[in-house]
Amino acid sequence: MNYTNTLKGLILEYEDMSQKGTVVFFEETVYLKLIDYYFKNNDFEKALVVVNHAIEQHGHSNVFYNRKASILLNLDKSQQALEIIEATESLYPDCLETTLLRIEYLCMHEQTNEAFELIEDVKENVCSTKNMSFLFGMEALVYEYLGDYDKMFDALRNQLLLDNTNDKAFHKIWMCVEISGKYEKSIRFHQQLINKNPYTAYAWFNLGHANYCVESFTEAAECFEYAFLIDREFVNAYMECADTYIHIKQYEKAINCLIDLEDVFVFDSLAYTKLGICHFYLNNFDLALDALNKAILLDFTNDVAYYHLALLKMKVGDAEDAISMFEQAIVINDNLEEYYIGYAKALESVGRNLDAKRNYVIATETAPEIKEIWIEYLQFLLRRKRFKTILTVIDEAEMYALCTELLYFRAICLFYQNQKSQALDMLNEALLEDGAFAYLIKDAKKMYQDKDITALLSLYKS
Repeated sequence: MNYTNTLKGLILEYEDMSQKGTVVFFEETVYLKLIDYYFKNNDFEKALVVVNHAIEQHGHSNVFYNRKASILLNLDKSQQALEIIEATESLYPDCLETTLLRIEYLCMHEQTNEAFELIEDVKENVCSTKNMSFLFGMEALVYEYLGDYDKMFDALRNQLLLDNTNDKAFHKIWMCVEISGKYEKSIRFHQQLINKNPYTAYAWFNLGHANYCVESFTEAAECFEYAFLIDREFVNAYMECADTYIHIKQYEKAINCLIDLEDVFVFDSLAYTKLGICHFYLNNFDLALDALNKAILLDFTNDVAYYHLALLKMKVGDAEDAISMFEQAIVINDNLEEYYIGYAKALESVGRNLDAKRNYVIATETAPEIKEIWIEYLQFLLRRKRFKTILTVIDEAEMYALCTELLYFRAICLFYQNQKSQALDMLNEALLEDGAFAYLIKDAKKMYQDKDITALLSLYKS
């Protein structure tokens, strides 16, 4: 998140004075900025220290007591929070914020019936639209604790219809949609909001997410663009827009998003990584190298940058450097099958076939449901002419990722085991099922040149 230079300076000033043990005295508004900064960054312990200073100096304000109760709830110190809530209620019985904190406390203690009753009681006395929207937000919170995401969505919808400036509600409703998978419902609702107010950046942002999830990628990218055109400092909108264009291989458009982002945001490691990926796939290797190196300088734990740097090194024929980069990526993140596949190919390219095989196996163990991983491994074995091993691997692959390609590999093995008749039958079955994978036979040169095999393949050529 970007903060103004003033706030950054304020944070530095406060932390410097605190470290020196200097007595800090700030106005109420300054304390609120500090508390909100630490709270939004989930640094609740620091937020608690600040709010305690604020109460010492501005103890007459119920705002700080409410902030403290909220912080304590987030620190799972609910009993201490309750004591503050009860004390504040006795002094300020009509304070809605304190009532909302009590509702949150009740939810945390699974007293959801009492929470609903309190919400209904308060609704009867609420006149303002904004306060009613807060109550719908609390309703959503209760449904979240109950795991009823359909009703949670409805409550948040009611909240946003009353107040479409609440970013937290927009974030919550998208979380709800992700859990429930109600993407079409989300599309309809956010379009309704946009029709009501087309300049709501977060509505466009959520609409973009929903469109992405139903694979309407171009529409998703356009929605993200609208979001950052409305709010020029909406960093996540730029990032999601770039990601979407990368996903559909429109790398120039992704770069344009990132260029726009650079006008409002100092690039971090993630932004440089996206830029490097775009230049890599556009064969702008020097620009890709520069961006990916910057990404790693900013974050030595950026496995994605190391991985794409390894791919780049392979492209330019520097396999040894590629191996080193793949190893770095895997040390940081050992749960991605594509890292092992890339690593295996690099090892194979320098003749380290046993190490390559080991990493192909790890890739299949990491993501056995992905057929492409098995195909890569089988092609490696075919290049090594390990036909018995191929048959064993096919048997294993069929348990996780049954696909037509495996029939082609069976046909190849049968042919090289001098069972040509069975190989022809198996190849015919594979071609009937899906002839698009006939290219796999080309890797088996002797078989591909056999006149009977060639004749069978020609029958299925379009």
